[in-house]
Amino acid sequence: MFGSVRSRSAARVWLGSILWALARIWVGWQFLDAGLAKIGAPAWTGARAGAQIRQLLGTASSAKMTGGPHATVLGPYAWAIRHLFLPEAAPLAYMVTAAEVGIGAALILGLCTRAAAAGGACLNLLYLLAGSVGVNPLMLSIELAIALVGTTAGLIGVDAFLQPALRRRSGPRGQLDRTRNGTEGRLRRAS
Repeated sequence: MFGSVRSRSAARVWLGSILWALARIWVGWQFLDAGLAKIGAPAWTGARAGAQIRQLLGTASSAKMTGGPHATVLGPYAWAIRHLFLPEAAPLAYMVTAAEVGIGAALILGLCTRAAAAGGACLNLLYLLAGSVGVNPLMLSIELAIALVGTTAGLIGVDAFLQPALRRRSGPRGQLDRTRNGTEGRLRRAS
């Protein structure tokens, strides 16, 4: 009447995959859009590269953000901003731009989905620690869920083709096959 258990289970997997793909593509678009807007922008990757980073991080490490009993930016992160990030603002601007474009493209395509989601989560965590809010908490939550959910998040995307090919090549658990003649490096095939 309602179909077999197997077909209902497959339908649930595909429905979940569609929902994860929509969430993944939305987060990917947020990153890609932000990264593309930075390409060629004078304060990010243009003539004054790093100026926008200096302004954002300067505000984040200001007394207004770090002072008081309920500081928005924690002391250790403010120290890292002043001593690690601000001196390298220009290269950091290029790195942020490249990371946003790369993470966005990977999430949209479903390429290395879990790694891209984990990278996006790290980037959003840095934004949150610097006091930026906006859409970042929602994006961080989705990215962590994608990173933890497993292969379902990449079932609709390049990972659906890439992962089986890698599994066939590496065998179960990617263990090395030690052959009788002592050579190492061949990966054991699944039996």
